[in-house]
Amino acid sequence: MLESVSSISLEWLWQLLRRRKIRWRHTKTWEESNALQFWPQYRHIRRLYGKRPKGGRRIRVDEFGPLNLQARHGKHYARTGHVDRLRATYNRKGDVRYMFGAYDMERDALVVTFARDKNWMTFLPFLKWQRRQYRNNEVLHVVLDTAGYHLKTEVLAYAVCHKI
Repeated sequence: MLESVSSISLEWLWQLLRRRKIRWRHTKTWEESNALQFWPQYRHIRRLYGKRPKGGRRIRVDEFGPLNLQARHGKHYARTGHVDRLRATYNRKGDVRYMFGAYDMERDALVVTFARDKNWMTFLPFLKWQRRQYRNNEVLHVVLDTAGYHLKTEVLAYAVCHKI
């Protein structure tokens, strides 16, 4: 017998699960780093989120993708009365894009751009574009994930020379 309710208390949920012999499983959905620098870096980022550094800006940067832009059926059927079929060998590699986004914590603004690849050669122009959005005397405190191309020699050299 199925029971349906519009609202439920936590205790009632536990009783219902026990009655149905369903065990609640706790799962861990993230990995903890074993790196020696993890906790000092973590504390530094938490302080950065809490307070704006004097003469600087806090910017979160992340990449998203691949985004697969595909043809969708709909209007064509309404006009012609039939659906165009795609071959089984249809290749979508030409339509894949990656989104690079930067969130400025001071302006509360998000800006994005799209690229065909996700590597240091597309990330560096994005970083240069970000640098041009701010005055040269401001230090940009950019928080990144651990993608390997963020640590490419050319990217790090640019960051050091341009107060990032």
